Amino acid sequence: MNTDPGQRPTSLERTQRWVISALITAVATFPTGALIIATHLIYDDDPATAVALCMMTAVLGVIAVIAILLMHKRSPLSFFLFVGLIPASCSAIWTFAV
Repeated sequence: MNTDPGQRPTSLERTQRWVISALITAVATFPTGALIIATHLIYDDDPATAVALCMMTAVLGVIAVIAILLMHKRSPLSFFLFVGLIPASCSAIWTFAV
């Protein structure tokens, strides 16, 4: 195992990081998709709840991106945080603009 922080990680360590990142993505995708569908279905009955669900989708997406960045030992404050907002923006467009 490579323990020196100045050296590049070994192939096994890189593979483990990418596998965990894929698992984080998969685990975050299912509740995010459910929130997107729930937002769309609830909008007609209670628009305020739909907005709250859309915000929850944004928070979940950003938390997933932060977890992936931390897994790869990167700063959690990054431009990539905007990637976590993509599901919420798709949900908002689908629910409020259509």
